[in-house]
Amino acid sequence: MICEMTESDALASLRSRLPRHAALLDSMSDVVIRDDRWRFLEVGCSLGAGGGDELSDVDAGVGYEGIDVDSLYDAAREFAAQIGVPVDLVVHRMDGWPDAVCRLAAEYDDGLQLDLVFIPAGRRSGIPDRSFAVVDKDQRLSVVVTPQTRLPPSVEVAREWVGLGWWAIATADKYVRRQSLFEAVHAIDEARTHALRLWAAGCGLPYAAFGLTSLLDFPPFELPNELAATYAIPDDVEAVAAANRATADLLAAASTSASTSLGADVVSPLAQVVRNRLTSSPSARDEDRPPAGMPVADPAAPVPEE
Repeated sequence: MICEMTESDALASLRSRLPRHAALLDSMSDVVIRDDRWRFLEVGCSLGAGGGDELSDVDAGVGYEGIDVDSLYDAAREFAAQIGVPVDLVVHRMDGWPDAVCRLAAEYDDGLQLDLVFIPAGRRSGIPDRSFAVVDKDQRLSVVVTPQTRLPPSVEVAREWVGLGWWAIATADKYVRRQSLFEAVHAIDEARTHALRLWAAGCGLPYAAFGLTSLLDFPPFELPNELAATYAIPDDVEAVAAANRATADLLAAASTSASTSLGADVVSPLAQVVRNRLTSSPSARDEDRPPAGMPVADPAAPVPEE
């Protein structure tokens, strides 16, 4: 399957909508064309899909040859300096990446942000959907390929999301009981992430692992109705507890929906155990609550003199 969007079409669209972004890509293209070490330049994410706005960063990839691992970071910094004036930049490897792959994160003096991955050119034999090639010296990007992440998650992966989601909700409940609300909210965020992945899988959306992003990027462009209830400011124990319960409701519904979509039961037996444990009025640690009927001291009241 040949890529439908040509380099000229895609760049023409960008030039009319986002001239600053197009200018940065033109500079990147010039550097890649001039230097034999650089073999291709591709654009992905929102710009690659024909979207984006003035606030979008430029997500791109460069394929290279003839650069050893020890020199890759220096080559990435050199590339960054050749295409513009960076205010600051970071070259690093994401967790789990091989030594031959690195990421450049840079902001330029016109406010544009560049998120650029350097990868050995020989590892590519096609281009993902929602991306387009700007330079392709060896025709490695002439065929559209389907990334594994675009496909529905395996049943095993979905069950992992479910289990980790309930684990995070149980963790959040412990922090609510301890009134460690910042830690509780952090755990709720993790549970919500897994729930939204499952929700996307239940909707049959591509790239379900991206969760919220997938729900916003693909039709029908809908979020769960009660999603807002899963958020809370960590200054009210009752509100955080309610957000955790709402996240549990979301995770339960998403697990059921994903089970239907994937044709296999991914619901965890941990779900009911955790839901039974969730507190309804966690205003104090269980062990710190006074016996029923005992007056509670006002912490703002003056201390009586002895």
